[in-house]
Amino acid sequence: MSRIQIFLGELKGRTAEIEKYVRETFPRKAQKVAVDHFRENFQQGGFVDGGLHPWPEPQRRKKKKPTVASQYKTLLSGRNNLYESVRGRAEDGRAVISTDVEYAAIHNEGGTINHPISRNMRVKAYETHIKKKGGQHRTSNSMWKGLALTKRTSYTIKMPKRQFIGNSKELDDKLLAMAEKDLQQIINQ
Repeated sequence: MSRIQIFLGELKGRTAEIEKYVRETFPRKAQKVAVDHFRENFQQGGFVDGGLHPWPEPQRRKKKKPTVASQYKTLLSGRNNLYESVRGRAEDGRAVISTDVEYAAIHNEGGTINHPISRNMRVKAYETHIKKKGGQHRTSNSMWKGLALTKRTSYTIKMPKRQFIGNSKELDDKLLAMAEKDLQQIINQ
């Protein structure tokens, strides 16, 4: 009997183990690796796919006078809602990575947001103006007063693309190396 025939015989004996690995074990391990990989993008400040693609700096970090918010990296904050929302789940034969935060898609893909200026927004803006300017609120100006008194009915925000989830060569390489190692262990048992 040749070595190839012996190998093929051993492989047939391990078919059930390999099927279980493909159906259950690999998706469970893959979703953990993928979530870690995508969360690492937040720490690196860009999307890793064939190298690091840095995200554009947010406006809060470009201001001359530093604020509390300017201390955080792009797409991160004191609460880290977007970062923490990246989750994975293992299904039969596949891993699914997702986020349930409603603004995740606009950050990941970029785009334009048109937002109406409601009466409630105008009232809140004027209240903020009064609070910040105190007794001089009638004679001084601020962005809050401008928002409260503008004739515009909506405002537009252009959100640059800051992809944090998607296809990644480095992630594919990690998953392939993990699968090769695990399958090698199953075969060599």
